[in-house]
Amino acid sequence: NLLEVWASNAYRTDVLPISGDFNVNGGIHRPCHLIITGQDCITPLFYASPGVFIHQENISRETAGINVETHLSLKNKKQGLKLKTTIADASNKIVASNETGISGDIVRQPIQVERPVLWEGKKNPYLYTVTVELYDGNQLVDRMVQRTGFRYFSVDHEKGFFLNGNYLNLYGFCRHEDAVGRASALLPEDYKMDMELIKESGATAMRLAHYPHAEPMYDLSDENGIILWTEIPMCGPGGQAFTGLVDTEGFKVNARLAVKELVYQKFNHPSICFWGICNEILVSDGKRFVEYDNPIPFIKELNGLYKSIDTSRLTALATCVDQSYYLGCSDLIAWNKYFGWYK
Repeated sequence: NLLEVWASNAYRTDVLPISGDFNVNGGIHRPCHLIITGQDCITPLFYASPGVFIHQENISRETAGINVETHLSLKNKKQGLKLKTTIADASNKIVASNETGISGDIVRQPIQVERPVLWEGKKNPYLYTVTVELYDGNQLVDRMVQRTGFRYFSVDHEKGFFLNGNYLNLYGFCRHEDAVGRASALLPEDYKMDMELIKESGATAMRLAHYPHAEPMYDLSDENGIILWTEIPMCGPGGQAFTGLVDTEGFKVNARLAVKELVYQKFNHPSICFWGICNEILVSDGKRFVEYDNPIPFIKELNGLYKSIDTSRLTALATCVDQSYYLGCSDLIAWNKYFGWYK
């Protein structure tokens, strides 16, 4: 067998980001490995996700109602295949389970956890372990393990953010993947150091700017109770027209794919409360911002795409100008202000 991998950092007019005020580093800058499965398996091919999605449908302090959705790759379609899903608490005690016969490529298993310990942010970032096992008769043929925390949240436009019914003041950082001498090819100690600095500051939240970050930072946020806003690399300064050379249709295809990959790959992390659509994309107003186009219809399309995949989280975008065009494009808007930065 011959496996050949090509990596390039050449400028592309059909790949996000088109522009931005941060380094865009190329190459294979995160760990990679070879996945070997049997012919029947929990699929590793669904947008490079774990193939297991833990839907939190009815969470309270009395009960956690979840639905575990598992995507399978089945070559034989034979009888006798079954899926066993167990939920273990932090002490590794099994608190709920479901065993289901397989009749198709997608299996959904409703499970109830009575009197759950909720994921309370920094106060108590309690995590459960969800183990999904594929059996052929009594023979285990594949397994996927995911950690998650049970929580519910809401945002009120006057009162702020609420986690499990309690007000939580969100403040913190925008974080980029960058380390001296390594750029974005971070080592485990780099992620840990960043998290220790975030905790030391007293921050409660973090925006992973302006692209999907590596898995260790999501895991550390789960473990330490940091609320996350994570986003695709759709960045300003403005739509597609500003740079003049954008492959508009290719750009849109790549953006749609980026949304699907982000949501499906990071779906089970309890720390994620906000899906980000874009950052500081300007809109032509015919006066000051004449050189820009109108990205609003596509931003609204991406908002709808997020919502079609995951109804449990809120969408957000950030803008640096006082324009009203963005109203209705997302659940939340961050108004970036740079007082004293520019003269």
